[in-house]
Amino acid sequence: MSWGPGIRAWQVCASLADEGHEVSLLALADPLHYGPGELAAEDSRDSVRIHRLDPGSFFDPRRIEDCCRSWDIEAVVGATLLGSFALAQSRPDVPFWADQFGQAMAEAQALSSRQGDNRAVAQGWKHVHPVLSIADRISVVSRRQRLAVVGELGAVGRLTGETCGYEFVDVMPCAVYPDQSQSVVARRTSRAEKDDFVVLWAGSYNVWSDVETLVEGLEVAMRDSPRLRFISIGGGIEGYHVSTYSRLRELVAASEFSKRFQLEGWVEQRRLADFLARADLGIVAEHSGYEGELGSKNRVVEWMGCGLPVLSSPVGDLGEYLSAGSRGLVFEPGDAAELARQVLWAIENRDSLSRIAEDARKSVYEEFSLERTTSGLRSWAAEPTRAPDWTEVSWRQSPMRYWDWRQRLAVHSQRMTRIRESSTLRSIWRRLTSER
Repeated sequence: MSWGPGIRAWQVCASLADEGHEVSLLALADPLHYGPGELAAEDSRDSVRIHRLDPGSFFDPRRIEDCCRSWDIEAVVGATLLGSFALAQSRPDVPFWADQFGQAMAEAQALSSRQGDNRAVAQGWKHVHPVLSIADRISVVSRRQRLAVVGELGAVGRLTGETCGYEFVDVMPCAVYPDQSQSVVARRTSRAEKDDFVVLWAGSYNVWSDVETLVEGLEVAMRDSPRLRFISIGGGIEGYHVSTYSRLRELVAASEFSKRFQLEGWVEQRRLADFLARADLGIVAEHSGYEGELGSKNRVVEWMGCGLPVLSSPVGDLGEYLSAGSRGLVFEPGDAAELARQVLWAIENRDSLSRIAEDARKSVYEEFSLERTTSGLRSWAAEPTRAPDWTEVSWRQSPMRYWDWRQRLAVHSQRMTRIRESSTLRSIWRRLTSER
């Protein structure tokens, strides 16, 4: 299956390639997720040149600087938190768009709660702070996250007189890809209706996943409907969070309906369409928290594009979209009884469920198309620009440092045309006014 960061990176690259830009993608080939020799070091796809790096190279500022210099680039875009962090470390001398695919600090809070310590909070801020400090534009997945990032920008000293009226943050929701969805739609509409009703989970079991409510609600529904089965594809995230999926396996093993729970684990991407075509309902169960309120979910957008009905919580922008237009079924976080009622309703009302799914499919192609979700990025890439305070970012350590001698020098430097127009002089100026 595809990882969320990879899907997001391709959303960025495909949109820019569609506009005719020359796009080179530096991709993180993490050995925890890809086996040796599974991916070529260099590749191309739909006019995008792909260069895969191991983690050591990906997070080495010198490697990033060398690539940028050799390609004579005009702008850089960091796709998701780690991509943006890697670029921020290299301190690019060209306009820098940083994508924040979900609210990192809210996810760090949830992970800290699961782990029983706050190491994730420190790690999250380590990745977020340098990005917020120097990015010229930032993209997020929801309207709610946009406001959260504005607050973070204030915390690192970017909301100043120079940036008043400047729009730092662009909302880039998850996108649907018609080419990937149409084959699944055709197979779903042509299949014969079976006695079994299949509820599908497809994707990772991240820190927000509420497997206790998921299993409890499905068990209640299974007592009333012998036709109900659950299939899970996906699992824990190696090197990040695996305990939630381990907990799911424990709950399933102890269930009186364990034989009706099918846990496939991670599957190859080519098999995903088969599972989507076999399912009757896609499900997401999540804990209540800031991460869900501020974020989004690729899988839900993909399911709607495939014509698969969705059962999820009415949380965040995407949850609001589902419930406001009756584009899916919803239940409140932690409400296993309501989850069960919605599943049983779906089993007994397949015609109505199909109409909901078809309305959602038509709507999502319009609201979450690649062109619409990336319109802000496309406009910026046509003429990349720096933030109004870009001459100051080299020295900024804290908003408490305003109007010390570095601030005064930075202000004067904005009036020095030769410094502003020369990358060499800018580099020297940064070293003189920085404590790095």
